[in-house]
Amino acid sequence: EISTNTGSIAIAPKTGTDTSNSEVWISSFGTIAQPNNNDDAPVNSVYFDSKNNLISVLSVSVNNYTDFYATVLKQDQFGNVIWKKTLPNSYSTVSPDSVAESVFIDNNDNIIIVSQPGNGNFGNNIITKMSSNGDVIWQSIDNSSVLPWDVTTDSNNDVYVATGYGSINKWSGSNGAFLWSSGLSDYTGAYSCV
Repeated sequence: EISTNTGSIAIAPKTGTDTSNSEVWISSFGTIAQPNNNDDAPVNSVYFDSKNNLISVLSVSVNNYTDFYATVLKQDQFGNVIWKKTLPNSYSTVSPDSVAESVFIDNNDNIIIVSQPGNGNFGNNIITKMSSNGDVIWQSIDNSSVLPWDVTTDSNNDVYVATGYGSINKWSGSNGAFLWSSGLSDYTGAYSCV
C-alpha cells in the first residue's frame, strides 16, 4: 500500500502476516530529488514495474516555485534509489522546465510519462518514453490539448493520454507518432484511462 504527501512516500504492507500496518520504508523526495534545495518535490504519480521497482514522477520546484522540473525516480523494493532523471523538455526555451503529471509502465518495463511545460507554456502535453534504465527513447509534443491527466498503454505498447479537454489521444509506442484523438464535444475532462 502506498501513501503520499508533499515530498514523501511511505510503503506499507497491504496483506500477509504483518498486521501492524507499520511502514516498510519511507522516502523524503525533497531530500532525494534536490539535496541542496529547500523547495518542494511533490509526488504526482507512482507505478511499479515487473521487478517491483517503484517508479515515481515528481514536479521539483526551484527558484521559489517559478520553475518546475519533471523528475523521474526509480527505487528498488527496499527504497534504495536506482536512478534519478530530469525529463528533457524539447518544447520549452528554458528546458527542462516542465510539470510531471502521470506515469505508466508498459509490457517491456519502459516508462511512459505525461507532463506539461512550465514557464507560461502550460496547455501542451509532453509525452516521454524512457527505457527501464532511464534513457529517453522518444518525446512527443501534443499542441492540441491541455492538462494531461493520465496515461496508459495497450497490449501493443501504444500510448493513450487522457486530457483535461475530454479527449483520449493515441500515440505510437514504437516512435511517438500521433495516431488519433477522440473526445467529448463539451470539453468535459477525461481524468483517467485504463
